[in-house]
Amino acid sequence: MSRLAELLPFHAGDETVASYFSRLAAACGYESARAFAFHLQLQFHGLVAGREKDLETFAAVLDMPRSLLSPGVIVGDKSIYQLSGQQLSRHEIQRLRFRFCPFCVNEDESLCGGRRGFRAYGRLHWHVSAIRTCRRHGVHLVSSAELARSPFQHDFAANLAAEYPKIPEYIASAEAAKPDNLQTYVEKRMKGVKSGADWLDSLPLFVAIRLCEIVGASLLHGNLFRSSGFGNREWSASSGAGYDLLEGGEPAFRQYLESQVEEFHRGASSRGKRSIFGRLHYTLAHKTTEAAFDPIRDIVRDVAIDNLALAPGDEFFGPISTRRYHTIHSASKTHGIPFERLNKLLLDAGLLPSDSSSGGRKLIEAQAVDRIVRVMATTLNQQEVIAKLGVTRKQCRLLINGGLLKSSGEVRPRVGSRFIPRYLFENVTSLLESLRSAVNCPDMSGLHDLRTSIKRCRCTFVEAVDLIRSGKLSKVAWDESHIGLAALRVDPNEMRPLIVREHRGCVGSLRIGADDAVVEERSVFAH
Repeated sequence: MSRLAELLPFHAGDETVASYFSRLAAACGYESARAFAFHLQLQFHGLVAGREKDLETFAAVLDMPRSLLSPGVIVGDKSIYQLSGQQLSRHEIQRLRFRFCPFCVNEDESLCGGRRGFRAYGRLHWHVSAIRTCRRHGVHLVSSAELARSPFQHDFAANLAAEYPKIPEYIASAEAAKPDNLQTYVEKRMKGVKSGADWLDSLPLFVAIRLCEIVGASLLHGNLFRSSGFGNREWSASSGAGYDLLEGGEPAFRQYLESQVEEFHRGASSRGKRSIFGRLHYTLAHKTTEAAFDPIRDIVRDVAIDNLALAPGDEFFGPISTRRYHTIHSASKTHGIPFERLNKLLLDAGLLPSDSSSGGRKLIEAQAVDRIVRVMATTLNQQEVIAKLGVTRKQCRLLINGGLLKSSGEVRPRVGSRFIPRYLFENVTSLLESLRSAVNCPDMSGLHDLRTSIKRCRCTFVEAVDLIRSGKLSKVAWDESHIGLAALRVDPNEMRPLIVREHRGCVGSLRIGADDAVVEERSVFAH
């Protein structure tokens, strides 16, 4: 060990190499660490950045093994740093602004060895932003109000000298503070001590810190929080809250994300899909480019795909190729069906809860919605059937009971809901075409509409329709001024002898409707 090394001890594992070099420079009377480095023919910034060449030169000057300096080395000077075997990004490390505990540097002079006036040293953990409290003294760390001037950046002794007159004030105004649980976790991890948070341990430290801070701030201040007014106290509370949740691992993180989605579906947020996850999505999408955050992005993407109505062409940490879910809004827009009509159809089909109050954000499986839409495209409801066939509601019911119209069974109603049948468009048009094809007389003289003809023949509505479809009538005309069955014109005198009613195996009764003069037949085989 050289005489230079004997001036001051190096606090291996606690002090940074840059701090030790700076203290030696000041103890030797140099104005700055950079001036001392020039004298020793090495670069001070090389020590700050952990460059091997400068570290070896410094170790040779001290006449000590290079390995003794390793615990105090911070490697990196651009985006990712390595210290104590952990990775930190620029966001999680503080190097340009002088940061320290006033109580520690004040008591170092009496507790540490070496030349007096230069015993205070810069701790390695003071550079980690997530460590905000001095555990020994129970106070928040202090950061200088201004950035160090260029010649004195990273120069611990020079910066401490500039702050030294304010130390009594810092000590007098210090407020008691406890380390939050994230800080405790970070300190343990830097010492290689397991904390039990296995999922966080699987992430680089800077990812774990950033995630805990954002999740915690979202829990305490809303997921679109603004951190511009946050101080040590706010960040410490947020970090602790985030760690307490994420200590539960990936399942706890997924549950947190799902709760954000549930809040959106309840209508508590009017913002877009990406803002559901607030600052977390913004940070992952725009503020971080490191691949180390990809596992977090993948989880957020999975939760979004499983819980949001994302469509092909959407982007959510990668392109969306298939649609899993619809909301009524998205289905209405996609298929061009009015919102209220589609909402009623989905309610009747049991795809929405009867007390749904999510403002159209309730998720429905896309395949189920597509099936409903497909059925709608190929079927008609009873009102549409009545309009297309030109019949009354009673006549429509008679056609159904007579087996001439059959409901589609593709959409099953939910238990307890009113069944609203739909009828195949093909079935309705086929019935209409079969009647239209029976028309064989252009002259409507002496012919009457079905209502009049049925009344005179005293037959049922279905019997009259079947007779026309059979082709046995020689006079069937079509009045183009009417629609559907209302356009049919027949001769009741020709119909009367052709009406043959089979009584075997059935007992029937006839009732003539007073309003529409339609005869309704009720048979024991009708049910």
